[in-house]
Amino acid sequence: MSKLFFEMTETEAQLQNIFNSLGYAQYQMSTGINGYGNGTMTREEHQETERSVLSSLGV
Repeated sequence: MSKLFFEMTETEAQLQNIFNSLGYAQYQMSTGINGYGNGTMTREEHQETERSVLSSLGV
């Protein structure tokens, strides 16, 4: 069985990190779970997550 190994460029790694962060933020917002894992997102936490997502996208 052969395995494929590859290295990401710095840009690819940054894009993968953004993608992962956005995916987790989307999960948090859709489930309403806060980033601390200790309860439901407050309105402020929801807004902060939304701002963070928009900032990551450069909007």
